Amino acid sequence: MGPLVERNRAFVGGLAVAVAILAAGCAAAAEPPVRLPRPASQIAVAPDNPGTLWAATADGAFVSSDGGNRWRRVRASPADPRLAFLRKRMLVVDDRSASVVQFGGSPPTPIHRPPASFRAVTSSFYLSDRLYALDQDGRLWLSVNAGAAWVRVRAAGLPPGGTVLAARRGKTSLPDTLFVATGPAGLWVSRDFGGSFRRVPGIADATGVATTTHDATRVLVSTPQGLELSTDDGRSFRRVLAAPGITAIALDTRNWRNAFAATADGLLLRSDDGGATWDTHP
Repeated sequence: MGPLVERNRAFVGGLAVAVAILAAGCAAAAEPPVRLPRPASQIAVAPDNPGTLWAATADGAFVSSDGGNRWRRVRASPADPRLAFLRKRMLVVDDRSASVVQFGGSPPTPIHRPPASFRAVTSSFYLSDRLYALDQDGRLWLSVNAGAAWVRVRAAGLPPGGTVLAARRGKTSLPDTLFVATGPAGLWVSRDFGGSFRRVPGIADATGVATTTHDATRVLVSTPQGLELSTDDGRSFRRVLAAPGITAIALDTRNWRNAFAATADGLLLRSDDGGATWDTHP
């Protein structure tokens, strides 16, 4: 029985190694890019609809239910919208109005008009009604009732010129973490609900930023040269894609492995390992 047991152990061990290698290979794969309906200024991943993506474009909001392969326009959505997920709904904001849309893409239902012209809006956790926004002057705003009312946030230390923000609630017992991309002024972070900010080292020019509540250590940043990834909550970054012209990035709130990037020529790049590798060839 001894030799038989040893052979079985060797077989099982070898099988486990093979499975591990196969799993690692699958995790490192990246799906080929697909064509967006229009160049996108924002990509958003629906948290409760696996494979459902939203894209904000100059011609309105578009939604895809199959990971970006096919798109349809959201009826009556405004041009160049800003998007943020709420409970079972999407907040759609433009320069003059705000509305909510069901995740599947129903026509917008108007709500209260924002107090300022917002250039970016996001939620820290989609199951809460807490929203953050940046106005045209880069000032930070907060809503705790799904966009029905807004108040200015102190945001001490945050320079003007912020264009993109990402908020993350890692634990309900901890304050929200906010990252703001401010172009040549770099990347800034707040760990106290936006009360104060400090500059993140290692990013000289930030054009976009994305985070996920599923992995509180992962921060994806777009720059004029491509994409930078941090897996230690912004303490250090490494270049993961050398590709100028990235216009929007996103991480899946419920699955950190799913990452997306939109290019100026209308491609949607897709990563299956949280932004570590990308396939840029259609």
